[in-house]
Amino acid sequence: PNAVFILQINGDLSLGAGFTINLVNGAEASNVFWQVNGAVGMGGGAVHQGSIVASTAITVGLGVVVNGRLITKSGAVSMSATSVYSQGDAP
Repeated sequence: PNAVFILQINGDLSLGAGFTINLVNGAEASNVFWQVNGAVGMGGGAVHQGSIVASTAITVGLGVVVNGRLITKSGAVSMSATSVYSQGDAP
């Protein structure tokens, strides 16, 4: 449960509509980091766990649940009826 996970993606990250990221074996969203060297897009109804640091824009679709943070180095974070929770507080 105290392990830290850093997922590095050398390009864009796209999560399709309804895509769900599940953490197992006691992993905590506060210890999961996504380093994306590109843009991030999440389709409607997706569920994301962990903090995203993207080099460009982050676009989050309708009804997405994010248990973590959305950070961009340059660009905007665009959300549409999105629920963002402090890590560990997601339903």
